[in-house]
Formats: sequence, C-alpha cells, structure tokens
Amino acid sequence: PRVTARNAGFLEDWEFWGKRFGDAEYLYRSVPFLELWDDSVYDWFASASSGTESSEYYPEAGIAVSRRYGSRWSDLVVPSKGTFAVRRELESDLDTVTDALAGEISVTCAAVNLFGSRGAYRSTNLYSMDEYSQRLALDLTQYREDGEILTSLTHKALASFYTSRDDSLVAENRFAVAETRDGAKWSDTLELVLTTKPTRTWLGDLIGSKLDAPVKADAGTGEPGRPNFVFGYLDSLRGVKRNLTEVWGFAAALKRPYAYTNRYDFEFTESYATKMVTPGKLAVSAELETYQKLERISGLNYWTFGVDLTLTLKVMF
Repeated sequence: PRVTARNAGFLEDWEFWGKRFGDAEYLYRSVPFLELWDDSVYDWFASASSGTESSEYYPEAGIAVSRRYGSRWSDLVVPSKGTFAVRRELESDLDTVTDALAGEISVTCAAVNLFGSRGAYRSTNLYSMDEYSQRLALDLTQYREDGEILTSLTHKALASFYTSRDDSLVAENRFAVAETRDGAKWSDTLELVLTTKPTRTWLGDLIGSKLDAPVKADAGTGEPGRPNFVFGYLDSLRGVKRNLTEVWGFAAALKRPYAYTNRYDFEFTESYATKMVTPGKLAVSAELETYQKLERISGLNYWTFGVDLTLTLKVMF
C-alpha cells in the first residue's frame, strides 16, 4: 500500500508509520486470493486510511503461460506469452474511498533474426539482424459503488534493426484507449531512434584536439612542465581508444488526454545526442532536443515550442 501524510519531522514520521501499520488490519487479516472479493477488506481499508491524504492497496492474483520463440515467421503472429490477472483496486483520497475489481488479459508475440543478411528468411543486406515484438492488453474494471464496467485497451509494437557495425534503428508505436466515467480518452505515439557508431564526430575531434595537443615546455628550463595530478590524468588519456556514438530521435504523438473536454494534442519531438567515452576514464556528451506542441481546445489553437541543451562531463579515476 501507499500512504501519504504531512508531518513536521522524522520523529513524527516514525510515529505515523508505526500507528498506520498497526491500524492497517487489511495487511495481516485478509486471506490471500479471498481478499479480492471479501467485503471486510473494504471496511478495514476505509478505517485504516481515515485521516490520510491518500492510500492505495492493490492485491492481485494471476497466471502466465509462455513458450519459446525464435526465427520463424509464425512467431510474428502466434503469441509467445499470455497472462490473465485479477486485481482489486482500493483507493482513498481524503474522505473518499473507491473499490474496484479489475481483470486483465494480455498476449505477447516476439520474433528474432528473420529478414536481415543473417536472418532465417534473408531478404535484404541493409541490416544483419532484426527483432520484433508486440503486446496487446485488455483491461476491464468494475466499480463497487455503481457496478459500472470500464474498458481499456493498449497495444505496443517494437521493431529493431542492427547492422554489423553496431548501428541500430528502433521503431516503436504505442496506442492506448481508455473508457472513463466522462467518456473515452486515447493516445497514439510513434518513436524512431537511430544510433550510429561513426569513426569520427565533431565532439570526438574537439576533445581529441585538446587531449592530444603537445605538452608545452617550461619557459625557464625548456623541459616539459612539471607533472602533477591533473596533468598526469590528462596524459593518461592521450592516444587511448575513444568510443563514439551519435543518436538521432524523432517522436510524434496524437492524443485526447481528457475525456471531459473537447481537446486534442499534437506533439513532435526531435533530438540529437553525441557521446565520447574513454572506458574507465572519461565520458563527455552533448544533447539537443526541440519540441513543438499544438493544443486544440474547442476550436482554438495553442502552440508551445521548446529547446533543451544538455552538456555532460563524467570523470573517472
């Protein structure tokens, strides 16, 4: 369970939690499996959550069946895993307590190494290996107070492609629709991520030009400058292997986030990141992200634009 309350300090927190665990009879009096339907659990939970801002208790029981999957075309559509679960959702918000019984059925399909140059059904030389997966889940929730049954459906599909140089392209689509007391809300998101391992990047050249620069001689003696801890560390970075990575990303989303209002959101995100890593010594990265969002509410348009720039330096001794 999750319980939150406002206290002045640690001592009051300890006193609060000690009393709460003592009052939370549903934790130690409820019988596994039977607590999913036992009316007494509702009474115990309502009594224990009184006086708190919010509480949650989600007992759940389920079963899962799975099989091995591999490089057969049938693995794309024949489920490799199926689950069925029953969950009770007890929640409190101030003085309001809700009790719902939820059932979820899900199926998952997965396949690997099908159509690339090393795949079971060689169709292209653009990439060497591939992976595919998708998951479909149906959730039914019935509320105790009125017996209303609400439905939600989610689908997630993922496709990954890899080259012999460890470059990769990952495409993911997520769709969700949920029925609420006010109507239906839904979202559909597409994400593309391209990762490359180039031999040169602008960040690698920039850092390398500084690390590999000749050491200036001491003006008085003509000898190399006196070594110290910093110069010794920098000297250890000269000529060592540097792993370079560039990541390009794009995401687009269309959603109706709230069922009670006539609002639709259109979101776009573009990103670029580059990273240079000297194993066990140094990691430097730079990331740029831009995003645009259009909120269409009752025929009116509201635009949002943003740019994020992140620079990261990690030094390891």
